[in-house]
Amino acid sequence: MEKITIKTHVITGEDDIIQVAARALEKKAKDGDVIVISSKVVSISQGMVKPFDELKISRLARFLSKFVTKPLSGEGLGRVEKMQGAIDEAGALRILLAAVIGGIGKMMGIHGWFYQVAGRRAGAIDGADGVRAKTVGPYNRVLIFAPVKGDEVCEKIKAELGREVEIAIIDANDYGDVDVWGKTAGLDPEYVENSCADNFLGQRLEQTPIGIIRP
Repeated sequence: MEKITIKTHVITGEDDIIQVAARALEKKAKDGDVIVISSKVVSISQGMVKPFDELKISRLARFLSKFVTKPLSGEGLGRVEKMQGAIDEAGALRILLAAVIGGIGKMMGIHGWFYQVAGRRAGAIDGADGVRAKTVGPYNRVLIFAPVKGDEVCEKIKAELGREVEIAIIDANDYGDVDVWGKTAGLDPEYVENSCADNFLGQRLEQTPIGIIRP
């Protein structure tokens, strides 16, 4: 299996991700390839971004963020801005219920109940820590929400490219977790999850949001 990363310009809300991806892949993609695209650049192109300065931080967000166990990398919903983003995404009552049930789960030694109740989209919110050395500007102080209509985006990119390829939109991390947020009809999501567990697109300043998996 060969894995190829493709560097692009810094994608903004002014970009059409379908055109960007098709141009980037035009001379590199071959029939039979599996194309993966970072969910973050799809979200950015869809306007699913909110700067920290535009957030109205609630008392609930400040309170709940204090009780979140922070992951090994980053702050998760322990960062008050991300907690507020989860409240904006899922609603205050749902997040409060998730916190109560998640707390019960922790007391029983069970983790993950919070996100089961809060929902997949709330758990997918990404928020930079403000350090430019870790995040490509201007996205070092923003929330990026999960993309929408992922399957449709993938099918449109495939049609624009005009190749016999399969395409997936993914959110991966350095711990082997891969979420598929959209795919073409002929692609097995489990294949994508296994193939991208090494997070070969990168996590920091690589600026390679598009990749090719060549079996």
